[in-house]
Amino acid sequence: MLAARGRRLTRSKRARGALRSLLVLLCSAWSSACTVHVFSPVNLPPLESSATLGEGRYSVQGEAYVGGAIWGPKISSYRAVVARGITPKLDVSLAPSLLLIHAREPGNPRGNVYSLRAGVKYAPERWLAFSAGLAPGSSVGGSYLAEDFGFTMGGENRYLVPFFSARGVLSVPLRARTVRIMYDDWDDSPEEESQAYFRKPLFTSGWQIVQGLKLPLTHDAAAKVRPSLVCAVSFTGLYTRRASDLFGMFGCAAEATF
Repeated sequence: MLAARGRRLTRSKRARGALRSLLVLLCSAWSSACTVHVFSPVNLPPLESSATLGEGRYSVQGEAYVGGAIWGPKISSYRAVVARGITPKLDVSLAPSLLLIHAREPGNPRGNVYSLRAGVKYAPERWLAFSAGLAPGSSVGGSYLAEDFGFTMGGENRYLVPFFSARGVLSVPLRARTVRIMYDDWDDSPEEESQAYFRKPLFTSGWQIVQGLKLPLTHDAAAKVRPSLVCAVSFTGLYTRRASDLFGMFGCAAEATF
């Protein structure tokens, strides 16, 4: 019985050793992903379909995102968006946001990221829109300026609107501060202490893709107030000269146009 237990423990140790070896190989194949790094924050994608509001109309929207990075922390975000239709094909918007970083390791910064995005959206066709945004912000890594630009395609109708968006993102650190990061180097044993690394945010570029659905809650086109719900899945790839990472997010929003 003791011998059988010893064999099981040996197999368990071998399995853990094989798993760690696999992780090392993965890190070797994608070395930048396992590098301790700090990205300059980027704008999260707007939760919107391709249609514009219409001249003189307004919209108010509240958004919430949850998700995280493959090789990094979990994050959540909250944003309020106020938009106005300038012409039948042109909208402008203003959106303050708060992003929360949920660090995995004790001692890691759990600082918030604050930003204010000014956006513009132009729709030459009802099913196609081009948009861009510029957002100054502040985080534990200092101040930054983020830009996003891209297009949205939507199947506009009165009942359920599918939409797809592809975007490019840029973020430039303005007054970068050093961030202290604790990292355990794949070792979960309690007797091993995490190592401390000191990094500054670097110029960050990347891409975003979004697939979502918009559910209008009223089908009356003449209604003064038209509420709707929006849900979407997004993926963001970020790159610096030293590292890269992939983020997955799920977002929902409630909107009212009037």
